[in-house]
Amino acid sequence: MAGVGANRLPEGRSFLAVTDCPDVVNDLLGPLAFLLTPVTITMGELWEEYWHAEGQHKRPTYCRDLVLYSKNFCDAYADRDVSSFDHRNLTKAMTAVWPDAANSSWNSAKRTLSPLFSYAVKHDYLKVSPVSKVQGRTHSKAETTVYDVQQVQRLIAECDDRSRLYWSLAVFAGVRPLELTRLDPKDVSINDHRIVIKSSVSKTKTPRVIDMSDNLASLLEPLL
Repeated sequence: MAGVGANRLPEGRSFLAVTDCPDVVNDLLGPLAFLLTPVTITMGELWEEYWHAEGQHKRPTYCRDLVLYSKNFCDAYADRDVSSFDHRNLTKAMTAVWPDAANSSWNSAKRTLSPLFSYAVKHDYLKVSPVSKVQGRTHSKAETTVYDVQQVQRLIAECDDRSRLYWSLAVFAGVRPLELTRLDPKDVSINDHRIVIKSSVSKTKTPRVIDMSDNLASLLEPLL
C-alpha cells in the first residue's frame, strides 16, 4: 500500500490518498463533476436571459430605465463574466460607463442593476449580489423656482395645443410629470370640474380626485 500513498488510521485500517490515485477520484466523482464546475455567464448573456424572463414584463417606465441603464452597462461589458464583479470593481465599472452621471442618475443605475444581479444570484451565476454594497449618492434638492403669473401666462400662450394641455394640468392642477404621461383624457371632465388620477396613473399608486378651477376649465375646454 505504501506505493500508492497509503495512510494509516488509528485503528490500523488504511485508505488511499486520493491525490495519489487520480483514476479513483475520477471514478468516484465523475458523475458529480457538474456540481464542481462553476456555472458562468457573461453580462451580455445575462441581460438577454433576464430581459426575456423578467425585465420586459415590468411596468413600462421601469422597462425604459432598465434599457437606459442596465442594458447600457451590459453592452459595455458584454463579454465579461458576471462572477468577476464584486462591489469594488462594479463601482469602478459603473464610473467608467457613467463618468459624469448626476447623483440621481447614478442612483437610478444602481436601482436598475440590482434586479439584474439578483437574478444572477437566483440562478446560481453568483453567490451574492455586489450591488447592495455599491455606495449610493445623496443629492441636495435644488431651490424651487417660482414663476409669477405673467411668466406662466406667457409660457402657456407660446405652447402648441399638446404642450398647453400638459402645462395647464401641471401648473393649475398639480398633476405630476410622470402622471401626465399616463393620464387618459377621458379622466379629465370639464363638466364635472374634476380630474381623476387612477391608481394605475398615480406615482404613489394611490388614486385621487383633483377639483378643477374655473380658470383651468376654460383653458382646457378648447383642448379636449
